[in-house]
Amino acid sequence: MLKSLLLGTPIAILSTLSLPASATDWRTVGVSTRTRETVAIDMSSINRVSRYDVQFRYLIGKDLVQASVNCDSSLVTPNIGKPFVPDMTGATREMIKLACGEKEKPNSANYEQGYGHGSRVSAPAERGLDLRGFWVSDRAIYATHALLNTFNHPLAYRYDASKIADDIAFYCYSRSRGITDQQFVEIMTGEVIKADGPGSVKGAVIQYQVATRAIAKSYVCPQFKD
Repeated sequence: MLKSLLLGTPIAILSTLSLPASATDWRTVGVSTRTRETVAIDMSSINRVSRYDVQFRYLIGKDLVQASVNCDSSLVTPNIGKPFVPDMTGATREMIKLACGEKEKPNSANYEQGYGHGSRVSAPAERGLDLRGFWVSDRAIYATHALLNTFNHPLAYRYDASKIADDIAFYCYSRSRGITDQQFVEIMTGEVIKADGPGSVKGAVIQYQVATRAIAKSYVCPQFKD
């Protein structure tokens, strides 16, 4: 049982709760040069209502905004605040490009930022889950290893990049399905406690879960940041 905790996240969490059939596909595009807050767009919310007008929702910091954009003039009309035209470069401009369906450049700023949009995508078949909406960048993987090092984690070598990416995406997926952070912690910690094995190993697994949750909320699904 303990081996399963080290090598894969149990999916019992998804069967113990009633989950709403909501779907999101958050892409973090960078940091606002004006407010220094992270900007993310929900790709699943994009709705082209006419040739030029597109509706969508986005996050700036912790604020969820419903907006529309005229793709010809780049005029953004949010449900809070005043209409505006974003600068020619920056996070908001990248968001407009995604909303209007413009192609992303391979080395664009939103990739370099590493905030949940990068080179690694998780969709582990053995879990039967579709995690493709949550992108985990190499920067997020590196940040997880760095955080584990601050814990002096004794089992850090057990966790390769693919597993870390899977577990980060799994947390975001669970939250997107209506599971609260507290529920996630209680269920995952309960699985560790029930497993066979020494307490030191169980403690290390729980530390790993703390690290992946923290990185998930900072880099991949900031909409769930407490």
